[in-house]
Amino acid sequence: MRDRYAGSPASQRWHRSVEEFYAALKAAYPSDFEATLNGLRRGDREGVDVLIEFLEADPMFFRSGYTKTKVLRALKGVPLTTSQVARLHAVILGVVSNRWSREFGDYVRLALKLDHPNLRAGLRALLSGHGAETRLRARRMLATLPETPGGSPRDWRRQND
Repeated sequence: MRDRYAGSPASQRWHRSVEEFYAALKAAYPSDFEATLNGLRRGDREGVDVLIEFLEADPMFFRSGYTKTKVLRALKGVPLTTSQVARLHAVILGVVSNRWSREFGDYVRLALKLDHPNLRAGLRALLSGHGAETRLRARRMLATLPETPGGSPRDWRRQND
């Protein structure tokens, strides 16, 4: 069936708007972002810094939360350098400081993998002198970490039962 409104000015404006939207969405990511993410999932560590930069920028736009979740999950599966871990600690602390987000649980799971006394100290610092929401997020993340850095959450639960 033929679209009887296809030639109307309103329909043409709508189609241009859709094209502009998808062009803007594509421009929000580095040109090789998807290939980098897929490579990381296969164990190629070459693009780790690009993905960390994406998390550091913490963009908020249509579907960016889903993309952050994919990045966070992929980063859990690869070895990271000391400087990359430090950068991710800063990202995690920034997320805890700023707001709840749909991907907060994935940040918590990444914190489990990157558990370190420096991360814990940063989280403890957020327990005082900050708003109630920040304190709540910091408490939630600290409660998820095992009692001993490097221990497993399962061990932590056994010790506290």
